Amino acid sequence: MRVKSAQGKSNWRAIQARSKIRGKIQLALFILGFIALIYFISWGAEFIHNITQPLGLQSFKKTYFWDGSSSLNMVFKGSEIYFLSLDPNEKKLSIVKLPQQVYVEVPGDYGRWQLRSVYRLGDSEKSPAGPQLLKATLANLFKLPVDGILIFDDSRSFNPQKFVETLKQNPLEIFRLLPSIKTDLTPPELVRFSLGLRSVRFDKISEFDLLSLGLLDVEQNQEGDVKLLADPEKLDGFVFNNLSDSRIQQEGLEVAIFNTTMTSGLGQKAAQIISHLGANVIQVGSIPDQNLEKNLITVKNEKEAGMTLKRLKQIFGKECFDPKICAIISHPTILSSRGQVIVILGKDF
Repeated sequence: MRVKSAQGKSNWRAIQARSKIRGKIQLALFILGFIALIYFISWGAEFIHNITQPLGLQSFKKTYFWDGSSSLNMVFKGSEIYFLSLDPNEKKLSIVKLPQQVYVEVPGDYGRWQLRSVYRLGDSEKSPAGPQLLKATLANLFKLPVDGILIFDDSRSFNPQKFVETLKQNPLEIFRLLPSIKTDLTPPELVRFSLGLRSVRFDKISEFDLLSLGLLDVEQNQEGDVKLLADPEKLDGFVFNNLSDSRIQQEGLEVAIFNTTMTSGLGQKAAQIISHLGANVIQVGSIPDQNLEKNLITVKNEKEAGMTLKRLKQIFGKECFDPKICAIISHPTILSSRGQVIVILGKDF
């Protein structure tokens, strides 16, 4: 009996020892799994953050991301400067060559400069902003939103035609080109752009040269120096016919614009942008007694607004339907407007 009792105690101790070892192993595995989970979550968060950041131009603050449903307007800067417009709905691409020596109005009280100097002008500031200034300048020239910029090393003999041909043959080539590109587009946007180009037939790619089209004025001073000047009025018809968003044109919504600030001319400036997008501006007025800080958009029927509303929100800001929150939308001038979409301009425009 004593022998059996001793053996029982020995077996019990062995079981207890094995149980403790299993407990320690389970605890160790739990700790390792928890550490792996934390690492995976942090890696995932970093990955999501990285794919939503511009490539090489982290100083850009993006206000919206291109999802492929609207036209994409983009600056292409290599040894020359081009304006690209991809319309994914019509599956067409427009490539506009801009003479580097043309004089353009540079936003920010810089005055008139040759286009080739704008990038360096922006980079000469304390906070270098060459890409931002070049985008703003071309947005001001064409009176269109500019959604992105692609910058190639000037030493590369890479033009939009070669770039487009490369991506049409193989959209994945964009990843091979990434080391030589600086852009404010995120990786998902670049992939959408590459796939969008793949669907564009070669006969749907249009190339334009502003100089050969006669859309620029030639001015000669008393010393005989010749200047090329961009004339916005001459560009209006060209932009509307070639760079408008086909989906917004098809919607054909009527837009009213009201300027609430004391700055004159803002309504007409907004009207040009909206018209160039393809919408129908039927009214431009002012309500100066309101003096809003921020732009506002309201619509009569949100279901009808579609792409027009989405694009205008990207440019001008938020929409509002509640008069308790946005009292101005119950203003008699707003209520009496026939516009299906109403853009109300504030100081931030």
